[in-house]
Amino acid sequence: VQLMENNSPSAPVHQGWRELHLAAWDSNAHLMKQLLKQGAVIESRDENGWTPLHSATLKGSVMLVKFLVQRGAMVHATDRAHYTPLHHASWSGHTQVAEFLLARGSPASAVTKGGLTPLHCAAASGHTLIMQLLLQQGTDPASGDNNRWTALHWATVNSQLHIMDLLICQGLSPDLGSNRGITALHIAAEMGRSDALRFLLAKGANINAQDGLGRTALAIASDNGNQEVGP
Repeated sequence: VQLMENNSPSAPVHQGWRELHLAAWDSNAHLMKQLLKQGAVIESRDENGWTPLHSATLKGSVMLVKFLVQRGAMVHATDRAHYTPLHHASWSGHTQVAEFLLARGSPASAVTKGGLTPLHCAAASGHTLIMQLLLQQGTDPASGDNNRWTALHWATVNSQLHIMDLLICQGLSPDLGSNRGITALHIAAEMGRSDALRFLLAKGANINAQDGLGRTALAIASDNGNQEVGP
């Protein structure tokens, strides 16, 4: 990767990314060392507020993540939407990266502007080991985002049955509702997730639970033409 013509390694190069972001994404430690020697700012930000550490954690290079943190990168840095590097690692399923960030003090329950925690990200993507790490750190499995969607709601979106089972085994009620009364069962019905719906019913979810509009899961399934969804 060539430096910019003005020889400023912190000058924007691509979609707001700087040379250091690109080197982090490419897991190029040699180039990163060169850029830092030439004055690159380790906490430089792109248009979304990402630091190079955000780039490295999303890509999953634990070597590069350690390299950056050992040189002063902040593990709790937030982008414009308040995503931390741990959110990125949790969403992408990079367990070693998440473990390292937690060991270095990254807040396990950091919240984005939308109220998402790393637990919500890991649940939506189906990453069991990261879920377990975060729960061991004391993350509340019942915590909701700004819409009061819990990790169970997010796991149901993609029929992550193993995550749903983990959460319910942690004592999470399958009948927790959002601020509009939406339960995981309603989500399964609306999205046609018949496997998730049957799983939730087997775990004791209330088939007669109504959302804020007075609809049951089966009524929602019928409204959406999901004929294959049923008890």
